[in-house]
Amino acid sequence: MIHSFHLSSIEERKFPLLLFAFLAIVIGRMLFKLVLVNDLAIYFIAGGFSMLLAYWFLWLKIKVSIHTIGVGGLIGFIIQMSMIFYQNYLIILALLFVLFGVVANARLKLKAHSFREVLWGLIFGIIPQLFIPFIYQNI
Repeated sequence: MIHSFHLSSIEERKFPLLLFAFLAIVIGRMLFKLVLVNDLAIYFIAGGFSMLLAYWFLWLKIKVSIHTIGVGGLIGFIIQMSMIFYQNYLIILALLFVLFGVVANARLKLKAHSFREVLWGLIFGIIPQLFIPFIYQNI
């Protein structure tokens, strides 16, 4: 199933992505039962959705960067928190974008991904974190 730690082939990435998407969604569903952290559950589900998007792109033979999905998800989460609590998290966001640059540069230098795959990772990280909570709150 998995031949190397680097998961260099598309087929090797499918099972881990599905596993972690499933785990994120299950954790999100479990957190819904706790009233105190009910809102946090939505962000776990959004993270699972990000991984499902990356899995879907594997069928299109595009290997989206999971590293940048993680950083993008954190960026989207902080943006959402700043909008909910009316706080200015600009310094944190600036540092996270620098972190994204470092991670993206490392993925490109190691030739693990193309620029497009790194950019898809950022988009797949940020967009679900912004829109899934918005959709949930307006349903």
